Amino acid sequence: MLQRHHQAEEYAVHHLRRLLREVARGRLGSYLESLHRADVASAMAKLDRDERDAIWQVLSIEKAANVLSHVPEELQQEFVANREASYVGKVMAKMSPDDAVDILGDADEETREILLKELPAPTARRVRQLLNYDENSAGGIMSTDYLSFPNDWTAGQARNYLREEQPARIFYNLYVVDPEGKLLGWTTWQQLCLSPGDMPLVDLIPAKCPTVPVDMPQEDVAHLVSDYDLTAVPVVDVENRLVGTITFDDIMDVLEEEAQEDLLIQAGSQEHELHAPTVLKSVGARVPWLSVTFVGGFMCFLYMSAQEKRLDSALLALLAPFIPVVMAMGGNIGLQAATVSVRQLATGGLDFSGVPSAMWREIRVGVLIGLFFGLVLLGGAGFYLGRFDVVFVAGTAMLSAATAAAVLGFFTPIVFHRFGFDPALASGPLVTIITDILTVVIFFTLAHYTLHGSQSEAPGLASALFP
Repeated sequence: MLQRHHQAEEYAVHHLRRLLREVARGRLGSYLESLHRADVASAMAKLDRDERDAIWQVLSIEKAANVLSHVPEELQQEFVANREASYVGKVMAKMSPDDAVDILGDADEETREILLKELPAPTARRVRQLLNYDENSAGGIMSTDYLSFPNDWTAGQARNYLREEQPARIFYNLYVVDPEGKLLGWTTWQQLCLSPGDMPLVDLIPAKCPTVPVDMPQEDVAHLVSDYDLTAVPVVDVENRLVGTITFDDIMDVLEEEAQEDLLIQAGSQEHELHAPTVLKSVGARVPWLSVTFVGGFMCFLYMSAQEKRLDSALLALLAPFIPVVMAMGGNIGLQAATVSVRQLATGGLDFSGVPSAMWREIRVGVLIGLFFGLVLLGGAGFYLGRFDVVFVAGTAMLSAATAAAVLGFFTPIVFHRFGFDPALASGPLVTIITDILTVVIFFTLAHYTLHGSQSEAPGLASALFP
C-alpha cells in the first residue's frame, strides 16, 4: 500500500513537471484542483523553487491556503519571504487560526507584525491570542474554531441554529457553556440528532467530560486523548472558560513530531537537518553530539594508552582483542536500557514512585545478560586461547559492564526528565560514550587486580589520564 502511494506521488510530480514544461499551461490549474491538498504539498517538497513559484501562481486562494498548511516549515517560510504581504495575508485569512500561527511563529517579529495587519481584524485577534501561548502547550496546538451553545438551550434550538448557520466544517464535539463562557460539558452530533426537541442540552452531557488546561504540555494532551479514546478535547483557561479545542489530527501531528524529534536526538542530530538546504548545515546539526562522542573516545584512547606502562606488553596483547567485544556489548545494553526508559517516560508508564522497582528489574536484566554472554565468551575464547585467566577477566568484565550499563542507561534518562530536560538526550551518544568509558575502566581494573597482582594499585581514570 505504501509502495502504491509512493508511486502515485512520483506520478504526480512527473505530471506536474510535464505540464510546467508545456508552453500552454491551461491544464495545470485544473489538474492541481483535482489533487488532494496533501498530494500537492508532497509534490511541492520534491520540486525546485522555480517550479513551486509557478504552481503557487496558478493555485486559487483557497487551494493555496490548504496546501500551505501541509507543506514543510521551510517551504512555508519560503512562501512568506517571496510574496507580497497582501497576497500572503489573503491566503492566511483562508487558513484556520492555528495553522496561521504555525507559520507566523517561525517568522521574525517584523514580518509577523506586517502579516498580522493584512489579516481581517477578527482573525488577527484570534491569531494574536494563540501566539501568546507556548507552541508546545495545549494553547499552542489548539484551534479556536468550535461550536458552543448556551446551557439553557434545548436540542431543538441547537438543531435549528445549525440548519440556519450551516457551518462550513464538521465539529466533533458541541460544547455547552454557561453565561460566563465556562464549560459545562459537551455532547455529540449523534446525541443531538437523536434527542427530542425539548431535551435540554445539559441533559445530553456525559457524566465524564475530560478537559485540558491551556498550559498543559502537548505530550500530556496526547496521552489524555489516547487514554480516553477521544476525537477532540476542549481547552480551558484557569477559570474554566472554553478557549479552544484540540482534535485527534492535531494529536497525530504532535505524536509524529515528538517521535521524529526523539529519534533524531537519540541519533545525535537535530530536527532541522531533515530540511537542511546545504551540506554545511547538515554537518553543523551533527557535529555537537559527535564532539561529545569524540571527547569520550579520546579519553578512552588516553586511558588505554596509559595501560602500556602498567601491564606487560604480552598480557596487553592478549587482552586487546576482548576490548571491542566488551565495549560493544556494554554500549548496546546501555542503549537498550535507555530506550526502554525513554519510552516508559514518554508513555507515562513510569513515575518516580516506581523507579526503585524498575531499577531492580533492570539490574537483574543486566546481570543475566552479562552472565549469559560472559559464559559464552569464557567457553568459546577460553578453549581457543588456552588462557582461562585472561578470558575470565574478559567474561567478568562483560558481566560487570552489562550490569553497570543497564543501570546507567535506564537511570540517566530519568535524571534528565527529573531536572526538566528531554530524556531522549540521554539515550544516544551520551549514554553510549559514558558506558564505553566505564567499560574500559572496569575491564582494566579487573585485569590489574586479577592478572597483574592484587597488590598493585588499580588505575583510576584520573590517574591514568594524568599519571
